Amino acid sequence: DLYLSNGIVFDAVTGNATANTLDDYEEGDWTPAFSDGMGASAQNGKYIKIGGVVHLHASIKRNDASAASTNMTISGLPFTLDNTTINVAGTFWVDNATGSDEFGYGAYTASDGIRGLKSTSTRYFSYDDLNNSRSVYLHVCYRTTA
Repeated sequence: DLYLSNGIVFDAVTGNATANTLDDYEEGDWTPAFSDGMGASAQNGKYIKIGGVVHLHASIKRNDASAASTNMTISGLPFTLDNTTINVAGTFWVDNATGSDEFGYGAYTASDGIRGLKSTSTRYFSYDDLNNSRSVYLHVCYRTTA
């Protein structure tokens, strides 16, 4: 085992423990939610935070049968999005139970959370793209201010 009290410094200047110091690593659980009050269940999430970058893995099941054509937004993020840059990357898999599951890419919105951009078009997934009692799975990386 190796234990360091002040982190690892990646710098050519000895003793220059500034932004080049790796001293922030964290793992944990988080509970993904749908924005806009859409019903959800089976909410599972894990995260790893290294410095200012957060890696999320999650699944969340829709349990609201009402029609909702608004953009599907995953909220409840464990760390605040850095809204000074647009740099969210990742993948979404929407299980719609019709044999035409859809894949998409991470997209950024500062006010609501994270949205998945459909790979087959230039629009976000809507809640109606996800059938009731089916799940969305995601793996996303984003920058945080924390």
